[in-house]
Amino acid sequence: MSRATRRQKTEQRLRLLEAQFTETLIAALKDCASGRRGIFGQNDKSIACEPPSLREILKSKDAEFLLEQGEEIVRLRRDLGVEEEFPLLPRYLFYRQLRSSNTPGEPKLALEFLTEIEIELHVDGHL
Repeated sequence: MSRATRRQKTEQRLRLLEAQFTETLIAALKDCASGRRGIFGQNDKSIACEPPSLREILKSKDAEFLLEQGEEIVRLRRDLGVEEEFPLLPRYLFYRQLRSSNTPGEPKLALEFLTEIEIELHVDGHL
């Protein structure tokens, strides 16, 4: 396989992963805004104290998927020499690290993040 073909396949894989990440993030944010928690990991420390079988039920599969996809997106961008970040990933990680007594709950954070994404889509026409 030629170098150009490998690069094209890697670029295609990156586009697919970024589209999947975006789709999963928006769906998870909508679910979270409706009351399903876990995407921002605010209760991860509490869940860690539960028995393994309950921990598996309580943890967010969407959050796990997004974090894994995010790592893969960063790796592929680095391999391709793409300098700019995939914009949704650092924003998602920013929201995940918010922790203070004044930090809103996950549903409010989800609404805020969704609003941010919608504004970006309307202003730029893309993310």
